Amino acid sequence: MVIVVQRAAGAVTATIDDAAPVEVTDLAQFVRSHESSHPRWVWDDTARWYPDLLAAHVRVERCFDLRLCHNILRNSSLTAQSALARADRGVWDAPPVEPHVRIPAPDALFDLDLLDLDS
Repeated sequence: MVIVVQRAAGAVTATIDDAAPVEVTDLAQFVRSHESSHPRWVWDDTARWYPDLLAAHVRVERCFDLRLCHNILRNSSLTAQSALARADRGVWDAPPVEPHVRIPAPDALFDLDLLDLDS
């Protein structure tokens, strides 16, 4: 099963295989309810979609990140002579317009202040 999600004009739609697109009001719940079927999710940019899912404690097993796929195909040494590699830069080469949420990283892997090293 392949599920394509997209965002346009503030609305999220999902297309499952060849079915008609449906509007999704709660993306986390939608993904949670379909993930048990082990679909392949397809979206434009993982950095745009995944932070909200992680915040809702939802993970996906498999996905296609179209921006990443484009970047790999455009910049691979194996495709250096392709029409894509030689083409002018376009919207898929630019970072996404919408800012994405960055989860702050801790200062250290372990908080040594909490460890009692003298005992």
